Amino acid sequence: MPHTIYKLLEDRNSSYSMLVRHATELASLNLQLQKHLPASLGKHCQLANYRSNTLVIQSESAAWASKLRYLLPQLRRELKQYTSFSGLKDIHIKVASTATAPAEKPSPPRLSKQSAQLLEQAAASMSDPELGKALAQLARHKR
Repeated sequence: MPHTIYKLLEDRNSSYSMLVRHATELASLNLQLQKHLPASLGKHCQLANYRSNTLVIQSESAAWASKLRYLLPQLRRELKQYTSFSGLKDIHIKVASTATAPAEKPSPPRLSKQSAQLLEQAAASMSDPELGKALAQLARHKR
């Protein structure tokens, strides 16, 4: 028999209920964290987890993580004043991994019509037939 969301969340011991409670707690803790970060840094960092007295902060890049590391001693002192962070022992910083698309292969430079004509003329006047053939081919393919 299918369960309604309400029934799943009503049971305080269900994994769904515990997950929602944990997510709500993390959101609340993140608000407290953001109050102690400079606005410019807070836009790029957020609380990822708090478990076993270890706070995990996720940053958008290594550059933001580096700036955050400078603030850790002060941040630790300030956060420990909150009851929810009173047992804080360690702060870890994780850099968010972003999937990057493979770089597009740059298209080869194109020859102007005038350059192609010059290559064709040079190909026609070459005494070395192999070199003339290569220049003519280059003039044809790069238009």
